[in-house]
Amino acid sequence: MKYAALLAAAVLMLAGAVTAGATTIALSDLNSQVTIDLDAQTGMSSWVVDGYNHLNQQWFWYRIGDATAAASLDTLTLDGFSAFGGYGWAKYQGAGLEVEVDFFLLGGSPGTGESALLTSMYITNTSGQDMANFNLFQYADFDLSGTASDDTVHLDGGGPELLTHQNDTLTKMSAETYDWHGVPYLYEAGVYDDTLNNLNSDPTDDLNKIPTASGNVTWAGQWKYADFPTGEPGMIELHSFQEISPIPEPLTMLAVGMGIAGLAGYVRKRKLA
Repeated sequence: MKYAALLAAAVLMLAGAVTAGATTIALSDLNSQVTIDLDAQTGMSSWVVDGYNHLNQQWFWYRIGDATAAASLDTLTLDGFSAFGGYGWAKYQGAGLEVEVDFFLLGGSPGTGESALLTSMYITNTSGQDMANFNLFQYADFDLSGTASDDTVHLDGGGPELLTHQNDTLTKMSAETYDWHGVPYLYEAGVYDDTLNNLNSDPTDDLNKIPTASGNVTWAGQWKYADFPTGEPGMIELHSFQEISPIPEPLTMLAVGMGIAGLAGYVRKRKLA
């Protein structure tokens, strides 16, 4: 029933049933609410589960070539967006790029402390020429249980997915981010706001493969595309599945990942049809 309800909401969105009235969209499902500022670097600025806000900031940056600093997604022109229930989408144009982002929120039953979020990004090179050394960054600053200074984070690299494990004494967050085509990536765990400053200012900065950090932690992933061909729709396809749960972890969210990922594929096909 949960997936049916979320799917129905997504289909309504594809039909243009609901359109948000500002550049901030709000997703809501059961015990969970997510706020996303589509036109500012703050990006995803809150993820509230059973009254606790676990997120300070999560957003995406891109870099074309190796001679300029990365730019956040919101520096592109916002070309359309909407939200309904636990589903939202946004589309950006500019710098020779077309970017579509889909957000799927799946809350848990009230009082469980459980929630899941899938963010899917599709990027097309519309510049008319191939791009060399295109880089895509995901940056996250989770403050689990609403506190900023008592978290630990560990990043697992080397496989096809970047795996993230973050926790404090009450809550844990796990994340799996992967490029559909298996593009190599770098990663970095740090303390606020070192990575964020480097993203905004250092034109040659790559993430440093530091796997762990404690305190007011942040983490980031970087996907490097030596050659980004022009004209192929959705040539870059990035998916990030994240789950918040209390410690100890209940068993009710174990199957969420596969189900919500399948929903993302369905919505994508409907949009392209």
